[in-house]
Amino acid sequence: MTEQTWEDIHLTLTTPLQETLEAIADGNTTAQIARQAHLSAATVSTRLKVLYEQLGAADRANAVAIGFRIGVLTGKMPPLPCVLAEGVPLARLVAARCAAGISQREMAARLGVRPVWLCRRETGQALFPLQIARRYARIAGMDPARNRWAA
Repeated sequence: MTEQTWEDIHLTLTTPLQETLEAIADGNTTAQIARQAHLSAATVSTRLKVLYEQLGAADRANAVAIGFRIGVLTGKMPPLPCVLAEGVPLARLVAARCAAGISQREMAARLGVRPVWLCRRETGQALFPLQIARRYARIAGMDPARNRWAA
């Protein structure tokens, strides 16, 4: 048996498998996919097994990631779930940002977020995603990797 390339995988996905992949990329459950496609849940489960086998995927998330990587799925890749950081020393973060001479607007631009989004997190109205809190700290000159939140 010859090894399958990514191009071969794209060409062998049938329309039902493509639709199933798109449905799981949209976050639909097996029951939701079955209802929308007027199929039984068992049929959808079988399609998922075949899809995983053809893509070499371990699960739904892996199938979707492979789908985006090989171009079977198009559009903007959905945001990955993130861990929200509790206990981030907001006062120290903001003080470090100010001490570094970085405005809130500039920090938002460097983080790739909107200023209003950053403002809500700096004032404690919402939690920082952990990865963004760490990037913020690095930009502000802090070392969150070693749990040294003090500047």
